[in-house]
Amino acid sequence: MRIYFNILFLIINLSFLAQQETSKGEVFVTNNFNNESGLVIKWISNRIYFPQGSDVYRKSNNSSDWVKINNAPVKFIKNNPNPELLNNEENEFYKLVSGKPYDEFIKDFSRIFVVIKAIYNPQMAKLLGITYYDKTAIVGKTYQYKVIGHLKNEDVEVGISAPFICNTYKQIAPPDSLKIERYKEQCEIFWNPDIYRYYGVEIYRKENDSVFELITKTPRTLQKTKDKKGKFHYPDINYIDKTIDPKNNYVYKFVGIDYFGQKSFESKEISVPFIDFDPPTAPFGLIPTNHDSKLTVDLKWSAIEEADLVGFNLHRSQVLEGPYEVVNEKILTPEIRTFVDKVPHPGHYYYYCSSSDLSGNLSNSGKIYIQIRDMEPPSAPVGLTTETEPGLIILKWESNTEKDLKGYFIQRSLNDDNNKDNHFININTIPIDSNNFTQKLSKNVSNKFVYRIVAVDTSYNLSKPSINSLAQMPDVTPPHNPVIKNIEFSQDNIIIEWIPNVETDLLGYDLYRKFKKDSIYNKVNSLLIPANVIKYTDRSSKEGEQYQYSLKAIDINQNESSFSNQFFGENPKKKLTSSIKFETEKLNVKKKQIQLVWNLENTDLPIQGYVVFKENQNKLLLPYIKLSKNNTLVEKVSPGIYRYQVRAYTIEGLVIKSEIKEFELIDNIK
Repeated sequence: MRIYFNILFLIINLSFLAQQETSKGEVFVTNNFNNESGLVIKWISNRIYFPQGSDVYRKSNNSSDWVKINNAPVKFIKNNPNPELLNNEENEFYKLVSGKPYDEFIKDFSRIFVVIKAIYNPQMAKLLGITYYDKTAIVGKTYQYKVIGHLKNEDVEVGISAPFICNTYKQIAPPDSLKIERYKEQCEIFWNPDIYRYYGVEIYRKENDSVFELITKTPRTLQKTKDKKGKFHYPDINYIDKTIDPKNNYVYKFVGIDYFGQKSFESKEISVPFIDFDPPTAPFGLIPTNHDSKLTVDLKWSAIEEADLVGFNLHRSQVLEGPYEVVNEKILTPEIRTFVDKVPHPGHYYYYCSSSDLSGNLSNSGKIYIQIRDMEPPSAPVGLTTETEPGLIILKWESNTEKDLKGYFIQRSLNDDNNKDNHFININTIPIDSNNFTQKLSKNVSNKFVYRIVAVDTSYNLSKPSINSLAQMPDVTPPHNPVIKNIEFSQDNIIIEWIPNVETDLLGYDLYRKFKKDSIYNKVNSLLIPANVIKYTDRSSKEGEQYQYSLKAIDINQNESSFSNQFFGENPKKKLTSSIKFETEKLNVKKKQIQLVWNLENTDLPIQGYVVFKENQNKLLLPYIKLSKNNTLVEKVSPGIYRYQVRAYTIEGLVIKSEIKEFELIDNIK
């Protein structure tokens, strides 16, 4: 697959690719330009040249076999036999290449400029060993060429040329589709890129009656860049000439330079004459001198006399932003400063005046506003009715009959005890042209609204409002989820207590229960629990069963809340009881040691373990020994008062507390 990139793109990538094992490049072919028969081949590679030389292979269009056509590898020539064929700068670059080992040169940034010089000068390309003259090519036959470069331990395919017909050398044509667009400060230049026909483009320019000068210090090359979608494109503008004088005339011509340093013949000259980009002075002082009910507007303005002034146009619109129409049939001559406009109907109008010069440049005055009034308002709308649905309020009324009716404004206010002094607001900013209106509101809006309709004509005269109509949407908002705060077992029943809901329209509660292992709730109460009740006694629970309870709140519109939090409740089995009995409780003053030994009176009661609590300096009993089945405490103490309590925790959740034991160790030293 052919690699489409231009030489500049290849050169820029030299600094990134030079150290890679694989060397890629392009192979170019042209007819011999030295008045000799045959073809000239040149190859451009990111390796610049190959220290072990290169071999050139050829095949004709009717053959599939590649044949090597050079007797010896084409190599870099270290001693230039004809230094006079290079200019001073080229000789300096050649010395730089020949004076450095290849591995050192290939890392040097100057190699980029060496390649550029080899494009311009065939002698430089010959010295580098990147060109070959095939003098055995036959006129009229088509050939392709392949170049193999040799590194120390590797042969690399540089590339394969496109098919080329051997013939007499002819200069290449200059770039196609040349076009120049002139602006005040610059000229934008376009042509059709053809990077395989020419490497770059030289641009020549002359101004007024002077001679042509080259304005591109180096030939203009085009490089594709990647857009946001990852696709490569040439620039939209090929060259911008920013050195023009806005008052001068210019002529341009173009020359292409191919990869063998050969120039195309010159393009046709393209004339870019002077263009007047300076607009005339804008009219000023535009004012209406009269406007009346006959739908006429008298306008007056001022302007500065200018030699290239053609005249004036008056522009009118009913919207400030436009679009505007020209109201005069033909342009008003420069001496005219007044105009009478006939408007089609009463309403709001905006005007501005524009001046135009011989080059078509325009300047606009400031805009002015005029209102042509129709003083007759429409009649008040009648027959207003309202209907409500969840989230919707639907208004309907009888249509007005005025011919200049523009539409209706829908006005709304909150309902109160006296709607005569309410502040109404417009729901719509643009009049609607139908006799019905549906307003969408949040389904949970509970306000009562007052609606009325005002008609408006094309002159924006407003009618008196219609008779008010009240509307309130149905309540679809459920109460908040209740919160169960406590469940206790008392006198063989489970008692559920919750925090009361605060909704003013609350009707009551439903209590639900399920076995702890089940997933489906069943309602407990047969009748709705009144809203002022916050406790419920479940008398249907069974001994030894565990339950999950949840609650729902219901309002007067039968809106039902979601389930409350789940709360555990149990009707326990008959529980075994016991108490803690101390077997040993003594203070050994001599050893300064407290010893406690205890046991449960009922040893059949299964327990999780014991926790020893000890009183702190704030006289609070806090856990001192963590949960353990150990029933002994031995503690070394210093003089002071010590208070202990032992608590037993049963497997069924019962907590059994001992009496508090107090010990005092007196400091005898005092």
